[in-house]
Amino acid sequence: MNRHDQLRTAECGAIAAASPTASARRGLTLIELLVTIVIMVTVLAGALPLLSPNNNSRKIREASRQLTTLLSQAQAQAARDGRPVGVAFRETGTSSPFSGMALEAYMIAQPPAFTGFSEFSRVSVNKPRSNDKLTYGEPTTDNANGNGGTMFDARYRGAGVWELAFTLYGAEDPIPPRMVRNGDVVNAGGNYFLIVDDGGGTEGAHQVDQATGYVMPTNFLLAIWLNQNGQQLAPGALKPFSFARLPVNTSEQPLQFPRGIGIDLEASGATGVGASMPMDFDSGGATTVGIMFSPNGSIEAVYRDGVRREGAEQIFLLLGLFENGNNGSQDPNDYDFSAGASISNDELTQRRTRINWLSADSRWVTINRAGRIITADNNISFDPRLSPYIDDTAPAAQRAKQIGDARQAAKNMTAATGR
Repeated sequence: MNRHDQLRTAECGAIAAASPTASARRGLTLIELLVTIVIMVTVLAGALPLLSPNNNSRKIREASRQLTTLLSQAQAQAARDGRPVGVAFRETGTSSPFSGMALEAYMIAQPPAFTGFSEFSRVSVNKPRSNDKLTYGEPTTDNANGNGGTMFDARYRGAGVWELAFTLYGAEDPIPPRMVRNGDVVNAGGNYFLIVDDGGGTEGAHQVDQATGYVMPTNFLLAIWLNQNGQQLAPGALKPFSFARLPVNTSEQPLQFPRGIGIDLEASGATGVGASMPMDFDSGGATTVGIMFSPNGSIEAVYRDGVRREGAEQIFLLLGLFENGNNGSQDPNDYDFSAGASISNDELTQRRTRINWLSADSRWVTINRAGRIITADNNISFDPRLSPYIDDTAPAAQRAKQIGDARQAAKNMTAATGR
């Protein structure tokens, strides 16, 4: 070995002696790694509540976003199909007292119009043969001719009932199964008739399939003449007809709101539909509400418990906590917040956490007549302990004033900054 090689060998040995061996290198053991991960997760879990908004508030915001998306989807589908499509929701519960809240929403659509099996199918409009004074509603001492109907609004009580007879080439032409429900509207030559064949076994009524709600097959139906305004109908005159049928569920999967969040039916409602619909959607039973959009995106109609209402100017849907819904068993002084100036600030703060329309976490989704969908925070700047909210001592009156002002604040906010 020459001197150069000796020097090189000595140098390499020195470097090797100064460097740790491969066997001396050491990493984290599995146990150490697991302990480190547990510590990191624990620290992160403790920090998240401090860094993120209130969990209920976030869930309500997510629910409002989901509902807005579903409503927009229904408008788009109506434009594609060329007929009304909408969104419906039903009060949760199977027996009274119900929850006052709807935990899911689903899409509905108006089925294609039914015009008979043939272009020569016709309908004639007549008074019932056995009782030409038959009227809608339960028989009373003042009106012994009631047909026993109870399904429809009080404004129809006492309205004359007409018989729609369907024929083809002069022979009976029975309506097919699963086609007609009470609440459908028949256009008979420009005359509109609401099917009210819901009188059970009373005069002239037909059997209704309780599982589906469809009137059993028949060649005639009982109806109220909706647009009667002094015009005359020639008895027995044959006219072409078209059924505007009630909406049905689509095949789309229902929207499930985040756990514990729903639509408060007591605070939600519609304006512009007149005395036929209260300001709230809660009808005392298991309320079902449907909002239908026209192909142009505007509000076509609002259905409550299967009955159509037209002329809605504004629809208000309040998203809040399910536990704050009124199931009929709560203390009215708690739920309604029958208040006065003696209520302390701490008491008011507690009440706000138990009443959706007084909670800052709640959120409004509103729809105007043209179909514009907008969301807004629930404005709770008003003090329900002061006038005018306590001018009437009745809890229901105070509640109506509070909800009305909360809605108006949401309407004003979205008119200026709609989002």
